[in-house]
Order: sequence, then structure tokens, then C-alpha cells
Amino acid sequence: MQFVISLLIFGLISTETAIQSNKGAQEQEIQQPLPVKESLLLTLERTPCFGKCPTYKYTIFSTGMVLYNGFENVKNLGTYKAQLTKSQIEKIKVNIKSAKILSLKNKYDSQITDIPSTLLIINLDGEKKKIYDRYGAPEELTKFEKLVDDIVLNSNMTKTKDQYNGNKD
Repeated sequence: MQFVISLLIFGLISTETAIQSNKGAQEQEIQQPLPVKESLLLTLERTPCFGKCPTYKYTIFSTGMVLYNGFENVKNLGTYKAQLTKSQIEKIKVNIKSAKILSLKNKYDSQITDIPSTLLIINLDGEKKKIYDRYGAPEELTKFEKLVDDIVLNSNMTKTKDQYNGNKD
């Protein structure tokens, strides 16, 4: 009988130790930094015109990764990747808010057809905005588009396999 009681006590202690050990492992898992979820932050596309307008599109992700594709009249033709810094991403986010881009109209257009347009898609803090800008956009928008272009187009881009225009390296 004493042996059975000893066995039960030993079993309870072993179970409690295993539970505490498992609990410690779970706490360690919680304390480890969670991976950053990559999501779309911004897409900017410049469309063609009847002249020699630069035609390209890039997407910036929340992690700073940029996917760029140059179509016509640009230095970087084809598909490229780049990595923006945290401060560059923060600068873009701050400018989205300070220029109140999310509260602008969805379309700035004209009857003129021989001019390029810019398509801007933003996803910031759960708010989404899509702006078609061909003519008559407010200065805040054109300045923001130029700022983002300056950051991306002057970044260190690495050529990747062309995905959009069918060219192969």
C-alpha cells in the first residue's frame, strides 16, 4: 500500500514538473520576437503617353522590400528588387499622414488623352486608398509622388528575372 502511495506521489510530482517545464517553454516562445508580417504599403504606377514618358510600376511592402518593373523610357528596364531602410519607410508613412493623402479625392482627370497618369494605391494602418492622377491633382499629391519616386528610383536595385514583359536574362 505504501508502495502504491509512493508511486502516486511520484507520478504527481513528475506531472507537475512536466507542466512547469512546458509552461516555461511556452513563455520563452512568447518572449521571442514575432516575425514581421509583410503586407502591401504602396504601389505607384506611371502609365505611357504618346511621347517618351517614363513607364514603370513599383510596389513597396511594409518590410521595406520593393519590387520594381521598368517598361519604357527608364534607366532600369525589366524587373528589379530593392530594400528600403526603416527610416525611409517611416518617412513615406509620415508623409502619407502629413499630406493627408488618404483624404484626397480618388480621381484627378482631364479630357486630355496624350498625357501620362499615375495610379497610386496605399494601404496604411488598415486604411486603403486608390488615386488615379492624370491632371489637376493637388500639390500635396504630386509632391508625395515625387518623394516616393526619389526614394525608390535612387535606391540600390538588383536585377531579377523579368516577370512582366517576358524578357529573360
